[in-house]
Amino acid sequence: DRDVAPDTITYNVCINAWARSDDPSSAQHAEHILNRLESRYKEFGGRRLRPNDRSYNSCINAWVKSDSPSSVERAEKILYRMIEASNEGNIEATPNVISFSSVMDAWAKSNDSNKASKTRAMLHKMIDLYEGGQRSLRPSNIAYNTVLNACAFTRNGDKNDALLIAIKTYNELRQSPYCKPDAVSYGTLLKAMNYLVPKGDKLTIMATKLFQECCKDGQCGDLFINNMRKAVPKETFNQLMVDGGSEWSKGNLRPPKEWIRNVKDKRSVDARKGKTKRDHKNIEERAPQRRKFVPQISINVGGVSASDLL
Repeated sequence: DRDVAPDTITYNVCINAWARSDDPSSAQHAEHILNRLESRYKEFGGRRLRPNDRSYNSCINAWVKSDSPSSVERAEKILYRMIEASNEGNIEATPNVISFSSVMDAWAKSNDSNKASKTRAMLHKMIDLYEGGQRSLRPSNIAYNTVLNACAFTRNGDKNDALLIAIKTYNELRQSPYCKPDAVSYGTLLKAMNYLVPKGDKLTIMATKLFQECCKDGQCGDLFINNMRKAVPKETFNQLMVDGGSEWSKGNLRPPKEWIRNVKDKRSVDARKGKTKRDHKNIEERAPQRRKFVPQISINVGGVSASDLL
């Protein structure tokens, strides 16, 4: 009876059910059903059995949740099958931001020694497809932040390579026509520096340069401040904060409102409430003083001039 024959929705329900299952072999089952759907679509054609983005995304999700040692590689392969299906004319299988974000996040959280470079490769593939006409893949700062996060948690790979990837990704984000660094970008990059660069003058100089950019962009959130405390000596931290116009409040230095004007977290939003014209006037009066303490940075990281990277 054709009225009760399985269609794409039927297959998708089954794939999604396996993706939500706690069964150790759920990802294999999900991919097996996707294989059957692809096979029947090639055999019979028609929209009724055409795999779509939900078919592939559910299977990717199943592999991302799997404990299999090869789970991330399998998820990435499903993504590339999705891209191939789209290139062959199945526009309903066109990957979207969820497709890429799932795989990128899985790489970033994996124990792979090359996860920083693999996550960045996914970002560049996403950008290439978007610029090639796939408008559902417009890059966001979340995608860039995922690469930075992969660098910040690189434990088994080359720290110097991870550092270069972090700085280059940050640079690309600053120059991107699609999005700009947010508070998470700055905080995660500094977190990566704290882990990847030994404590000392080199880290202090790099962190101070980033501090300048962060304050200028009004993205100096709690994540950045907390990591800045770890990156530089206490005396340097206090001096930077005071010279920039911070005030003591309950034993802590509170950043001026200008530094947090673009931060989206609730604490920063609350701190901006009640801003008056006098606040703006004081900020303008303090601005020339803040510019005085910003050094000109020129150091080498793995043979690459950090003044070209940061």
